[in-house]
Amino acid sequence: MTPIITFGQQIHRARRHLHMTQGDMALALGYDAQTLSNWECERTRPWPKQQAAILLQVLALYEPNAVTITLNDVGRLMDAHPVIERMVGRRQRVCERI
Repeated sequence: MTPIITFGQQIHRARRHLHMTQGDMALALGYDAQTLSNWECERTRPWPKQQAAILLQVLALYEPNAVTITLNDVGRLMDAHPVIERMVGRRQRVCERI
């Protein structure tokens, strides 16, 4: 069975892969460094819908030409693609009908 990777682990791995400090990644994502640290240390985490949006922002750091996606788009994507739903660690639907 494949181990589940938490949101904080995903953020930490992406940040390390991109050779960014917590401050740099936090700034790029629009959060402060303490918030990013809390996520990585599993002290806090955003709501699932926000997690999906943040992971898509991280994806955009890898691919700068990625399309900007809104939270409403995330909801529709999660409805259409269960893989994205699993990315945020949920097996059931996590966002309300849009």
